[in-house]
Amino acid sequence: MGYVMPCLFASLRFGNILEDPIEETRYNMIVKTRDLRDPEKLKGKCRSCNYRSICGGCRVRSYELGGDWFGEDPLCSYNPEESTSSG
Repeated sequence: MGYVMPCLFASLRFGNILEDPIEETRYNMIVKTRDLRDPEKLKGKCRSCNYRSICGGCRVRSYELGGDWFGEDPLCSYNPEESTSSG
């Protein structure tokens, strides 16, 4: 109870709002998610996706289902190759 996390499905915790100073929790959140917000670090189809700068896929699903925070989102149905080859 009281954990600050990027989403309910993430095993990543930034701190505990009931136990830790808010400044420390906020700092942890900024530091631990800095790389996750960089679309250049994405892998797989997320890296070649035209929407990577605005979407980026779900990083939590990438980690929880594939073991890599920067891997492609395994549940994304968008296929970048299909959109470029049909036009």
